[in-house]
Amino acid sequence: MKKLTCSEVFAKLLAAADALRGTVRDPFDLLAGLVILKRAHDQPGFLRTPHPSPWVSLISGDRSRLGSGVTEAFRELGEMNKKVFKGALQFIDGNRVSDPELWGAVQILDGVSLADEALEFTDTLGKAFEMYLVRYAELQGKRGSGFYTPPSVSELMVRLVEPVAGHSLHDPFAGAGGMLIYAREFVEEREGSGASLRLFGQEVNQSVCARARLNLLLHGIADAELRHGDSLTDPAFLVDGRQQEFDRVLCNPPFSVRYDEKSINLRERMKYGWASPAHADLMNIQHAMASLRPTGRGAVVAPHGVLFRGGADGAIRRGIVESERLVAVIGIGANVFYGTSVPACVLVFDGEDRGGRPPGDGVLFINAEREIVSGRTQNRLEPQNIEMIVDVFRSRAELSGFSRFVSLEEIAANDHILSIRMYVDSQISSAPLPDVRAMLSGGVPKSEVQADAERFHDHGIDVEDLFREKDVRYYDFLEEGWEFTAARLPELGSMRKNAVLQQCSLWWESSTPRLASLRAAGKLLAERDRLTVDFTAALRPVGLLDQYRLAGVFASWWASHKDDLRRPERPIEALGDSLCAALAQRVAAELQQLVTLYRSWGERYGTSLADLDNMRAMGAVVLARRLGDLGFRSS
Repeated sequence: MKKLTCSEVFAKLLAAADALRGTVRDPFDLLAGLVILKRAHDQPGFLRTPHPSPWVSLISGDRSRLGSGVTEAFRELGEMNKKVFKGALQFIDGNRVSDPELWGAVQILDGVSLADEALEFTDTLGKAFEMYLVRYAELQGKRGSGFYTPPSVSELMVRLVEPVAGHSLHDPFAGAGGMLIYAREFVEEREGSGASLRLFGQEVNQSVCARARLNLLLHGIADAELRHGDSLTDPAFLVDGRQQEFDRVLCNPPFSVRYDEKSINLRERMKYGWASPAHADLMNIQHAMASLRPTGRGAVVAPHGVLFRGGADGAIRRGIVESERLVAVIGIGANVFYGTSVPACVLVFDGEDRGGRPPGDGVLFINAEREIVSGRTQNRLEPQNIEMIVDVFRSRAELSGFSRFVSLEEIAANDHILSIRMYVDSQISSAPLPDVRAMLSGGVPKSEVQADAERFHDHGIDVEDLFREKDVRYYDFLEEGWEFTAARLPELGSMRKNAVLQQCSLWWESSTPRLASLRAAGKLLAERDRLTVDFTAALRPVGLLDQYRLAGVFASWWASHKDDLRRPERPIEALGDSLCAALAQRVAAELQQLVTLYRSWGERYGTSLADLDNMRAMGAVVLARRLGDLGFRSS
């Protein structure tokens, strides 16, 4: 029997949601409940179920009372699994939907088995529901941002704090539980499906908290500790009356909402002060910091206002900086979150032990606003963008226009303002002003060419392949003309391109036995980071792409072929071509950028005023000769 893929299950979920949407505007809860009912029927041990199965009762029962039957099925399942649901199913009412539409959704789900043996992988149902959740959040617009963090942001956050088995991880603004889910998957991929990561979440919206329980359950997570309540005013996780501390803290609090200082309990959490009542952002950040064990690490998404607001907010920011717990400030650009175009940043911080970093260590600033991919309605972080950010964060590397390590003294001199562009400006420099002399008498300024000569050199193209010497300050285009040279650039770069592709093929060929062995042992996904390092180490000596761009190519390819790598029927050997194709595509894109750059020089300096003067003079001579041939004589 052919097993169902993630895409196939996703298509069924969409079809069932469309059936429900005929009479109900928001089908999310009802769909999630129906999927859980069907999963409980198909997979023994998933939940305790009454006999006969509620799903069987729905299929064979009175269709004119289907809504009541669904509601009763939820009640029975919730009663038998109180510790799992904790009332989450009580928010779902089958009577909100007309019986014919509800029957349509039930029939669609009845036509697909959700048992483990029918699904391609153990995480197929969870991944398919995640795809539906993404679609649902997009349709919700601004409302979607209130309960769901884009998966790419969750991935970035989890990889920045790197939880391991045995850790406790807390999201005090859990929404639909996406960060908790990704954190568990991150640990299980690297350390095996039995790896333990204790999950804790709090959510202020009771219905969203219920959604989180259902979402976690559909991802196979039944042991997470989720509690309803406002983390800022009434934190739910306490030990001896004090805020409970965790190994890892991740959260995406609501941006710039108001708060009332008088409503805050456990006031000792706010050790750096009280923010303006109009903006609770720095209060949420202080709560996250207070929730962290001394040896822990956390990451919080925040609007850029936290980096520069003055007054009370500025005093809090100064206290955070001077505590030396702030590790990094990462700008991830605008329009990344559902329903809002506000530019966001990620603050990474350590517990009181400061991660063992020496005193006065400073703060790493990463300006990743250009490391996003523009979409039709929303920008997004893609695997290669995440890889770049994480690699630079881990290595604490300083890259021009991207990252810089800033001392505490410099931050203090700037009044503790943390605006990212103050320290790292990633803006592409505007084109230099045209050289007047070159435009008058011809030539290409050497200063402009030398500024980008290294980029051409990476592709095996020297300045001599592009220009000829004119004088000490200028080059001339080759006699063949700049347009002909521009067209030849792909050919000139082909030797270096072929060399890196050959090295890619050799690396894959040598790695195939290892990959096959890892797949057979179920450990292939756990080796992703090591394989990335091996790949970049093997190809970097060719000199075409640096380690960050190579790692980005591998990350993008891995994300696209992750399921193929797990499919035993898909020969490992066959996947190497797709990796080399992804590499070739990246090289071709970079070479095209060089073609565009070279053409800009041609369009700016290819025809000088002197050339135009010569052409005018030559045209005048030709015209005079032609007029003479026709019998006209110049006066």
